[in-house]
Amino acid sequence: MQTTIFYHGGKCMIFLLPSDGWKEALLKEIDADDLPAYLGGNKTDPDGNPLCETFIQRGKPVPKSYYKQNRQKRAVLAFDAEKITLKPFSNEEISFEVKEKNSDLEWEFEIKKGDIDFSLKFRPEISENFEPVELIPKHRIDTSNESEKGCFKCERIGIYTIIFDNSYSWLHSKEVYYRFGIRNTEINELYESK
Repeated sequence: MQTTIFYHGGKCMIFLLPSDGWKEALLKEIDADDLPAYLGGNKTDPDGNPLCETFIQRGKPVPKSYYKQNRQKRAVLAFDAEKITLKPFSNEEISFEVKEKNSDLEWEFEIKKGDIDFSLKFRPEISENFEPVELIPKHRIDTSNESEKGCFKCERIGIYTIIFDNSYSWLHSKEVYYRFGIRNTEINELYESK
């Protein structure tokens, strides 16, 4: 059997044809003047080429630069990235004191392997007994294809806390590479986290 895929008249046709007599079988379905000569029809390129390369695009190897598994992660390789390792059943909180209203909390992170739960909470600086407010609910993030980037407009002065949570994992530790900072948008100055 031979498989032939042919696009004709706005339709994609797939033929499963016998090893012998397949050209005749195609001609029963497609007019000879529309079928390329290499498939048993009469159609050729203007220069007489029976492969019809001016209007038939054949498959080619996918360039290695398109392979996802070969993509080098940016945050992992960045010279200024911080690294934390979260053991199973653990989480890590990274807090920022925002002193100017309408500053931007910016982040970029990648997990070396696997995924992680991510969330953002807020509490006013004046009250340590105040229950933190969840600004970004906990959700699972996988950075195997690209790094996670985000920005949050801090409309209030206070403590903003990013939480990486690996408490759902029973077996695997997670290596997280990250860069965070607070940008004062009025003077466009970035204060990196430490």
